[in-house]
Amino acid sequence: MVVSGIISGGVFCQDMDDIVVSGVSGELQVEFSIRNAAETVLNSFLETYYPDGGGKVRITGLAELMEAYLDGVPLQELYRPHQEYTEVDGFVVLSMAFYQDGSLVDTCSQTVYQANNRVNERPSSYRYFLSRFRERTVFVEHVLSVSYIFRGQELRAGVAYMQENGRSAYRVLSLNNGGMTEGKVCVHQYVPSDLADRCGVDVEQLLYVDFELGRSSGNRFAQFDKMRCTFDHGNHLERTAFVFKNLFGVLETLVMTGQNKRTSELEATFSWIGRKYRKTSTDLTTSHTVCTGYIDDVTHASVKDAIRSTEVYLLDGLELGDQVTVTDIDLDYAMPRTSPLAAYLTYRVSEKVQERFSRVAVRESEIFDDTFDDTFE
Repeated sequence: MVVSGIISGGVFCQDMDDIVVSGVSGELQVEFSIRNAAETVLNSFLETYYPDGGGKVRITGLAELMEAYLDGVPLQELYRPHQEYTEVDGFVVLSMAFYQDGSLVDTCSQTVYQANNRVNERPSSYRYFLSRFRERTVFVEHVLSVSYIFRGQELRAGVAYMQENGRSAYRVLSLNNGGMTEGKVCVHQYVPSDLADRCGVDVEQLLYVDFELGRSSGNRFAQFDKMRCTFDHGNHLERTAFVFKNLFGVLETLVMTGQNKRTSELEATFSWIGRKYRKTSTDLTTSHTVCTGYIDDVTHASVKDAIRSTEVYLLDGLELGDQVTVTDIDLDYAMPRTSPLAAYLTYRVSEKVQERFSRVAVRESEIFDDTFDDTFE
């Protein structure tokens, strides 16, 4: 009996092929066992298969099966803005034991890494960032996050900033990833103000950060991958920030600078009480429809990742806001394009009670209150 379809070194989930067992005669029982990186058994079960006329058994649907066990660390636990890096398992192991006539005839196992898109790469040789972006626009009030499967890479950040004399400068910072386990996922999170402090400048002086993955050899740094994060210091009238788990199950942020339209729906029940027609319950649900603003194709694909993500939260500066549920989308566009690309998402706060109480404190020493904007500054 020969088992084919196992990929040495692991496979991204949606790249999994069927497992084909050749040379089977009669009933074949397969015991499946799914374990996490700590060797804890998550599930096990027994299936019975029968060969075709050529003596082959084809086991299909494994990608859909494994996807259910690759949710990873909950986003609330993963999001740690002031923690330089976090080690995440990022994979599970599927083991199979083959029995015929009650006797064990073969065993095999497949390591499966999280990815809800087809990647067409092997995790064992994937030394790059776990993100679609090579360049992206970011804001100084939000955390910068980069992740990768650790294969001995080094991470550094090239920080560009404006000096007091009006000239630009560039400084390279080495970022710690000591103690990482080979084959696990390393998630880095950096607050822009912390990077600015390490360069001895104010956060508003930052121009961009180049995150570089590579390996040092003497005085030479062999670069594997690079992601440039360019800071937008503009004053947008509306800005809606989300954090979610991308196609690889690691942190990604998405900031929409377009219009945010709010629509409320009233759901209530009424009844006669004491000969009066009264409202007995009220449920006010608000939907938010936000526009990305003009975006490129990579950001458009990242919007799709946010839609697929099992966890999406609003960001309020560095703090996690409400968890939200995407209820509608408008991603339509035509090729060739005759207008800039934009997308619309409609979401609701996931909690039943959606509203939050807020009260602005009175500042007696100031002439104007919070309703006066900064238009003339």
